[in-house]
Amino acid sequence: MSIVEVNKYFRSDSLLTYLPTEYTLAQGAWADDETSTCWWWLRSPGNYYNCAAGIDWDGAIDSKGVSVTYSRGSIRPAIWINAGS
Repeated sequence: MSIVEVNKYFRSDSLLTYLPTEYTLAQGAWADDETSTCWWWLRSPGNYYNCAAGIDWDGAIDSKGVSVTYSRGSIRPAIWINAGS
């Protein structure tokens, strides 16, 4: 997702928090010790060279971004399903 899509489809930071699966953690994703939530990447670029935006462990948008070489982030898949027509 992009920052624009997150702002459009999620009404609160609490909806953006992500509880990782055991597989996600086994692959090296970082999780907060107190909440067990983790941060995840967005496809939007960050404010700095070589950075991508993300969602922090508390559900806040990090538009500054994190270096794309950092391997402890997680990915939260998104898919469109057309149930009509």
